Amino acid sequence: MRREMTPDEIESVWAIGFSGRDDTPASKTKAAGTDREILNKAIAIVEAAGLVVSKPRSKRGKKNGGPGPVFEARFNDNQVTRMTVHQSRERLDLGRGARLAQAAYESRTRKDAPPIVEAHYEREGEVLESYGREQLDALSEEGAP
Repeated sequence: MRREMTPDEIESVWAIGFSGRDDTPASKTKAAGTDREILNKAIAIVEAAGLVVSKPRSKRGKKNGGPGPVFEARFNDNQVTRMTVHQSRERLDLGRGARLAQAAYESRTRKDAPPIVEAHYEREGEVLESYGREQLDALSEEGAP
């Protein structure tokens, strides 16, 4: 059951910045006790009013071991595109990386993308898999990019 918070309770919660209001002088927050004591009191007030207090969710990348691999492609006019590619961690998808690289090239230059002459996937500076001209040409012949 929710109840209305009193003005004093609202001011107590604001005093520690719980609401995002940052115009409270620092002297007012320190006079009420340590930061932990003030925070615990504010949480108790908010919970007593029937509101839910929870920890923020962890970042998505940390749960999965970081962002996906980076696909770097060099086109025959020496333009380079680099982007993170969301995909399965077990199998690197050359076709997906090449399509995204061509879309990035076309978005940047407003021209049709020339052939990719060299590409690789990397994570944290370490090359995971490299692709030569033959693999990229075979991919083009299959109609993927």
